[in-house]
Amino acid sequence: MYAITMKSPYTIEVWRGLNEMWYFHVSHRNGKVICTSEGYTRRNRAVLAAQKLSLNLSNAQFIIK
Repeated sequence: MYAITMKSPYTIEVWRGLNEMWYFHVSHRNGKVICTSEGYTRRNRAVLAAQKLSLNLSNAQFIIK
């Protein structure tokens, strides 16, 4: 059995918008944003949602057709 460890091609950024809401987005290493969150009233809620998404990305099934 072989295991391949790869650095994730995704970055998740959390920021506060001009409207005082907290957001996160997922961007690919090529710089394109592929997902933007809804607004959160609390920073910790945005961070928690981003962390959960991060876990799902790392466990995502890779399919080539």
